[in-house]
Amino acid sequence: MLWYHWGSLVCELRSACARSRTFLWMSLCLAGFSTRKDLLGVTSIVRALGLEPACYDRLLDFFHSRPWIWSSSPASGALWSSGSTQVSSA
Repeated sequence: MLWYHWGSLVCELRSACARSRTFLWMSLCLAGFSTRKDLLGVTSIVRALGLEPACYDRLLDFFHSRPWIWSSSPASGALWSSGSTQVSSA
């Protein structure tokens, strides 16, 4: 139930990404941020999700790229401005 709610919140951010591939990498990063146990950067995301070592370079590329359309996207602040970061216990 929690991951279903998490997924619906992440889907609200789809319009913030120019391409589907970018959105999928962003979703993967958000899943890693949600499950990692340490704060050691991209390697903690790779470990938390059990990704192949080759994904490390891809994630670094994602964080260093400019795939975002934050200025024109209505979903750009969806999680922060709507208060959606709080998960109800229902």
